[in-house]
Parts: sequence; structure tokens; C-alpha cells
Amino acid sequence: MAQPRNTVQKQVIYDVLVQRGDHPTAEEVYADVHARHATISKGTVYRVLNQMAEQRSILRIPIPNGADRFDHTIRPHHHFGCIRCGRIYDMPAQTAEGIQITYPVFAGGKITGYSILFEGICEGCGE
Repeated sequence: MAQPRNTVQKQVIYDVLVQRGDHPTAEEVYADVHARHATISKGTVYRVLNQMAEQRSILRIPIPNGADRFDHTIRPHHHFGCIRCGRIYDMPAQTAEGIQITYPVFAGGKITGYSILFEGICEGCGE
């Protein structure tokens, strides 16, 4: 896939992702980018986020029944999603040490990684 033509746009988008630090959706990234640089289109933000995720310079966090989130932290770690407020939190990878993951071997493909999203109620939402 081709690199975005304007690396300034890519840097602005990445900077927003880092500064937010809260696993935003593409729409949330676009809102912040647009507030800073009104000339950067929504299509550009979505395209750049997708390209950076494909290149593994950021993480895409698939959210069941919701919009994907993006994370600038690419070191191995897992995520916790609050089912009340919808916030996504980083969890250290060792949190899931006791989990055994088995997956099928299938012809014509190769598994290159996995993502774990734990769900529950965050401390802020309480029980």
C-alpha cells in the first residue's frame, strides 16, 4: 500500500494519537486533527490510520459491536474495555500469563499475532 503523500499529515495524526493516549476511534482522531489542521480531510485521517495499522506502527484494537480503536503503544500488551463507559485501558502482557490459547492450523494462511480484549467494569464505573 502506498505511503501517504504528505508526511506532515501523517505526523499530525500520529501526534494526536500519542497526545490523547486514550485509545480513540478514527472519528475522535479526526475531530482532534481537524481542530488543529482544518485542511486535513476525514478520508486522509482514516486512510493514514489504516496504513499505519497495516504497517504495525500503531495498533488497531477491534471492538466487538463498536468502532475500532487505535493505540500508539506497539509493545506487547493487552486491553481492558469497560462495558459501562466504553473506555479502553492498557494491561501489561503478563496479565494473561495463565491463559492458554489454541488456534487451528489452516491451509493457505499463517497466524502472525493476536489481540486480547478483556471486558468488565472499570474502577471508575464501580459495581
